[in-house]
Amino acid sequence: MWLKFGAGLGLNVALHDASGKLVLGRDIPAGQPRAVRNTFDTGLPWILHISNTDPAGDSGLWLRSRTPLMAAFALAAALFLAGGFLVVRSLLRELAVGRLQSDFVSSVSHEFRSPLASMRHLTGLLREGAVTNESRRAQYYDVLDRETERLHRLVESLLDFRRMQAGKASYNFIAIELREFATEAAADFRNELADPGRLEFEPGPDPLFVNADANALSTALHNLLDNAAKYSPPGLAIRLSVRSGNGEACLEVADSGLGIPAAEQRKIFNAFYRGEDAKARRVKGTGIGLAMAAEIAAAHGGRITLASEPGAGSRFTIVLPIRGQKQE
Repeated sequence: MWLKFGAGLGLNVALHDASGKLVLGRDIPAGQPRAVRNTFDTGLPWILHISNTDPAGDSGLWLRSRTPLMAAFALAAALFLAGGFLVVRSLLRELAVGRLQSDFVSSVSHEFRSPLASMRHLTGLLREGAVTNESRRAQYYDVLDRETERLHRLVESLLDFRRMQAGKASYNFIAIELREFATEAAADFRNELADPGRLEFEPGPDPLFVNADANALSTALHNLLDNAAKYSPPGLAIRLSVRSGNGEACLEVADSGLGIPAAEQRKIFNAFYRGEDAKARRVKGTGIGLAMAAEIAAAHGGRITLASEPGAGSRFTIVLPIRGQKQE
């Protein structure tokens, strides 16, 4: 566009890279008078050359006026390139978001499909009377109960995440003793594990009171525990501990997994993001668990910290301000 504009004024406009190679426009014959502006003058990554299309004509006029013309061309080129850069960046961002959302829909579909298939199978056996042993029937009911709770938790997580994204999440803050809270959370999560003894719990020596929404904080802690269970090899321990320091209370979840590469640690709390290890190992998940936990911690005036090294596992910690003492 701005090349045509220059031609209309009787000017040749050309862009060269630092090596002198022509990038855009037409070469100006050697020896022909020209105005040159380097990258320092224009702020562009190229060298700008402008010459008269009619060397035999009155070159003095355009040479005398070259400074404002050069400035105008440099500004036009800068605006053109900046606009193109912003458009490309916006398109790449939209493509990335679309890809993440597509992965999210696929992951959620898989998360629903697995428990539903199990429930349909067990329900069919029970309905047809194929299970006559009372002990076995009780086991099937236990499985149905766990899968129902799993679906319920998944649906509630999706709804809660949607409310958080829309800025409409509400919290009912009350005084909570963190050791009691963590003890109940550990017991609930053990019921979801095939090997309940895999979860190790250290409640800490002293009572710790925080202002918290019990349901929301339970969701955040469950997401961290579930994440630790998914990324730790079967049979290796998951550790939940309660501690304090510097006027803050901590719920720490440590696993014995493969760890998180440094480059992914900056992205791991982004919504829909799933690490390369999760994709390679086909680990189940929706990509919103850590994002939700971070949102909940922030709403409580706290934060989540991450310490991880490849091959040495990961340690996620919910850090909350200590209330001091319980108020009735």
